[in-house]
Amino acid sequence: MSKHIRYVNLDFDVIERRYEGNNQILLELITSDTEHNKSKGMQPGISRGPATLYYPTYKFEKRQTIIQDNDTWKGIFPLLKGGDKIKEVKGTAVCISSKSASSMGKFLSIVEVLDVE
Repeated sequence: MSKHIRYVNLDFDVIERRYEGNNQILLELITSDTEHNKSKGMQPGISRGPATLYYPTYKFEKRQTIIQDNDTWKGIFPLLKGGDKIKEVKGTAVCISSKSASSMGKFLSIVEVLDVE
């Protein structure tokens, strides 16, 4: 299994942290120290931000969180899923509100976090 994922033509490490408010898992993408990134002039250790959506009122299971798949994070869901970092929890699509869901582009799926640092 690859340690890195390639997203927007850069290599990233997926780092697990926790949101302070509800202890929900936060998955942060940090630029990797790879030759590919060096060739693009990208320094290692720069945060792309959280690929997860903080949802303070939802009661998540221990290893669950929500992955964003909006314009900012377009395509991240299948990369994380294909890289064995997450797995979709069946039947758990979440719509926070019709206004926020439409601005995010789609309903959000709750996922179980598998293999991250």
